[in-house]
Amino acid sequence: MTTAEVDARSPSCCERTGDKVDQTIHSAFHSLGSFCSHRPKLTIALSLLVCVLCAGGMAKLTTENRPEKLWVPQGTAAEAEQDQFFGYFPRDARFENIIVEGAQKGDNVLTRDHLISVMKMHGEIESGVSEHEGETYTFTDLCVVAGGACAGYDPSDA
Repeated sequence: MTTAEVDARSPSCCERTGDKVDQTIHSAFHSLGSFCSHRPKLTIALSLLVCVLCAGGMAKLTTENRPEKLWVPQGTAAEAEQDQFFGYFPRDARFENIIVEGAQKGDNVLTRDHLISVMKMHGEIESGVSEHEGETYTFTDLCVVAGGACAGYDPSDA
């Protein structure tokens, strides 16, 4: 086909549809541009009004800072399991860990003597008594009970 033949043929359905869409978009933006250029103060006022109306919802904004609501999907098995977990370990429970080091840098703490001294320290913690505001507390008064005993992690059970 020569250029003259391509120009002489009638446009296809897709070409006509594309031309119509292009013309519609062109005329819409031309009208909008003309409106804005002939009425700049009204355009600025309407823009600000739209911003204020959209920002009006910010007055009702409440932030969610409870991690169980943020990170656990509501109405799922995960939520039920979390409730069960908090039944065993209340939200105010704290777990503390102690990292044991040797007296000298590079000492091996997995020797018999070191492990015996660590177990003595553990026994002293469990049998210790503390006083706070006139009340006396023992380890078992303050521990989180799980399975009838104080919850704890024993790496030798792994």
